[in-house]
Amino acid sequence: MKALLYKDACVIWGQLKILVLLVALFCLMPQLRLNGFFLIYAGIMFPTTLMSFDERSKWDTLAGMLPYADRDRVLSRYVSGWAALAFGGIMCLLGYTIQGRGLGLAEVTGLVWLVALALGTQAVSFPILFRVGVEKGRICIWLIYVAAAILMAVLSNLGFPFHSALGVSAPLALLGGVALCLLSVPVAVRMMEKRAG
Repeated sequence: MKALLYKDACVIWGQLKILVLLVALFCLMPQLRLNGFFLIYAGIMFPTTLMSFDERSKWDTLAGMLPYADRDRVLSRYVSGWAALAFGGIMCLLGYTIQGRGLGLAEVTGLVWLVALALGTQAVSFPILFRVGVEKGRICIWLIYVAAAILMAVLSNLGFPFHSALGVSAPLALLGGVALCLLSVPVAVRMMEKRAG
């Protein structure tokens, strides 16, 4: 799987370096209030774009002739999504530190909720993408992404004190997102096998 991740890293830097720089820039500037959007964007759109590149270049046909198991190919997409999400999260943390706002409970809780939301969105959308492909599943996936963005906006504007309701439930939300992602990996593998069959 290391070779697959290396290929993804080369594609991301070769084709998406402007997007990588945008994610870094906006996550480093929390005062613009776009860091949450770009954090989720990194975790979801990077692997989705990689899948789209693979479809256009007929990578799946080539990969079928190489010694890569379907599970490794699917897992590499999840890992690239998790790595992009981690990159965005680190940039957000650095942004809070650079701006001198510090890492208060509200910032940490908000970040944990955003990561949980991105993981949940990955868990729902990736199996669909592996089943029907990015091109055919584009409308369905965009609806999921819009629902995630609306949920993010609602959570950020509810006015709940982060140290109470959302603060207490943030670790549970993160565990739920991780669990959903891990459970969706075998589902995505089966969806990929059905599509190939």
